[in-house]
This record gives sequence, C-alpha cells and structure tokens, in this order.
Amino acid sequence: MIEQGKKQEAEQMLPKIYKSIDKMAKAGLLKKNTASRKKSVFTRRISNVKN
Repeated sequence: MIEQGKKQEAEQMLPKIYKSIDKMAKAGLLKKNTASRKKSVFTRRISNVKN
C-alpha cells in the first residue's frame, strides 16, 4: 500500500502491524529494540507518502 500511495489504507493497517511486531518481540523472535525500530520505520514510510 505504501508503494501504491494509499496513505489512508496504510494508516488503518498500522495498529495491526504494531500488534504483530509486538507479539513477535514478546515471543522472542525479535529483540525489543529491533521491534521498536521496525515500528518507527513503518511510521516514517507512511508519513512520507504523498496523498
């Protein structure tokens, strides 16, 4: 969605993305800081989409 410029849809998916990243961190698949960094990257990419 980010590549297609669908900012509104991407923003609606953000809580689901956060939830899955947090679950992976809790299960030990990702370290805490890595999970935080991934969430930050998603947020920045969505905010840079022009729409």
